[in-house]
This record gives sequence, structure tokens and C-alpha cells, in this order.
Amino acid sequence: YDVDLDQTNISLTTYMDSNIYFGGGITAGELTLTGIEIDVDATNFSVGYYDGDLDYLLGSGEQFKFGLTVSDTEVSLGSVTSSETTYHIGFDNSVGMGGGTAFHFGFDTDTDDIFSDNSYYGSFSKSYGSAIFELGLNYNIYVTDANNSGDSTYVFFGVGTVF
Repeated sequence: YDVDLDQTNISLTTYMDSNIYFGGGITAGELTLTGIEIDVDATNFSVGYYDGDLDYLLGSGEQFKFGLTVSDTEVSLGSVTSSETTYHIGFDNSVGMGGGTAFHFGFDTDTDDIFSDNSYYGSFSKSYGSAIFELGLNYNIYVTDANNSGDSTYVFFGVGTVF
């Protein structure tokens, strides 16, 4: 199937001195599948360990993260609503390339059936002053059973800052 998805995500991550990070975010979107519109809302929370320090504005340093993300997703089609809570573990690595540029890549998997629902991503970020722009690609592949599997690919664009 060919699916159009428009979504907006607002997220925040804070890094503690003890190499622990906390994050959270909200997502709202609309998915169109063969002319049918489906609304998607999600809330996620993350916690994990990090090592290193990446300066997004200078594009220097390196940072590794390993953690758990809990996502509560609600999908609505007309008056029918369904929701599910999922748990993912994964890692992210970011490497500064100088001049305000950094390369990021990561992997996560669903804890219900480890390595059966995997996401991989890679992206580049570039800072201009205190504004940071990120462009990336995400690939997800899942296998539910011998008769049910699939994959998806999407491009994402983000704008952010550090403080």
C-alpha cells in the first residue's frame, strides 16, 4: 500500500550530570490510506544512559545513548478509536563533523518480541546560529508471524535548538 502521513512532533530531552537522560514528546498526525483518513496521536517517554558530549552548535564531539522508550499511541477512524502502549529499547550514536554539522544513527526494537519489529535511522543535522536543522531517513521492518510482515520508509525533517 502507498500511505501518505503528515505528522508533527514536539519533544524535549534533558541530560543529567549522572549520565542519565530523560525525554518526552507528543505527536499528532493524519494518515491517508486509499482515500481514508486516520488520525494518530501519541505520547512517549524515554529514559536511558548516555556517554560523551555532542555540541550541536559547533558540530563537535560524540555521544552514545542506550535506553527505553514507552509510547502510548491512539488511532481514530471516525468514531472508532484504538490505543496501544509499546516499549522499545535501542541505541543512538551521534558524531560531530565540524562546522555545526553532525551525523546521527540509531536502532530500536519492540520489547514484546525482540528483533521482530525493528527501526533503523540515519540523519544529518546542521546548525545556523542557535537553530538546528535535521534531515533523516527511517526504515522500519516487522514480522508478526509467517503470514504477516511489512516495512515502511519515511523521510523526516526537524528544527530545534539547545539551551
